[in-house]
Amino acid sequence: MRTRRFHPAAFTLIELLVVIFVIAVLIAITMPALRGARVSSQRMQSLSNLRQCAVTLETYVGVSGTYPFGTNALVCPTPGWCFGLQFEAWAIERHWNVFVQDIAPWREHYRVWLSPGADPERFEALWREEDPVGISNGAIPSYRYSTSFIASPRVWTQGYEPTASDVRAISPSEVAFPSNKVLLSDEETAYEQGDRATLSRRPVLFADSSAALRSDGDAASPVQNPLSSRPPKRFQDTPDGVQGRDFR
Repeated sequence: MRTRRFHPAAFTLIELLVVIFVIAVLIAITMPALRGARVSSQRMQSLSNLRQCAVTLETYVGVSGTYPFGTNALVCPTPGWCFGLQFEAWAIERHWNVFVQDIAPWREHYRVWLSPGADPERFEALWREEDPVGISNGAIPSYRYSTSFIASPRVWTQGYEPTASDVRAISPSEVAFPSNKVLLSDEETAYEQGDRATLSRRPVLFADSSAALRSDGDAASPVQNPLSSRPPKRFQDTPDGVQGRDFR
């Protein structure tokens, strides 16, 4: 008597193609959500970095009585390894960290100055190179310091003709609206997708040490700094300087 063998049903080619198509559709649907979640998480990390920067700047202000100001510094990335750095006054937006190195040593704090996704090599190379002078200008934070904090508010006041003497340190008492004036902003935003020219949600630190996500489109339009030839910058050239507001 012959017995009949039964084989489990196999997928046909069409069924297999349908399964692959469904999986592809599901991936296409979920990937944007996953990217969005990752970007959101990194924005939160950027805010955390800004809050740690706020602690450093609060300590600096408590010691000096003013916000960081200057045009040169002796930079010491590691103990006993120093080099001089000179720059124009307005370039402090990229070099504010040289003034807080006694409070926040570079090797222990540099990652806090970089937004998520930024390459840390520009700092880490400093303690591997015998002569770091050539790369020192590349070791800049992701977070830009507002140049409103290095000149008299009158510089950005309509009708006033400023002079070089108006470029000076600013004390906390001169900031009229600390919860509305940006002190640091995440200008690199390496984690963002696509065009970062005008972000809908940028991490910023206010002069009252609060950090928040704010839309670039809601920020006050910058005005020309008559002491500088560069185009006006958001948060840097706030109308009325530290007596003005970047957000209402």
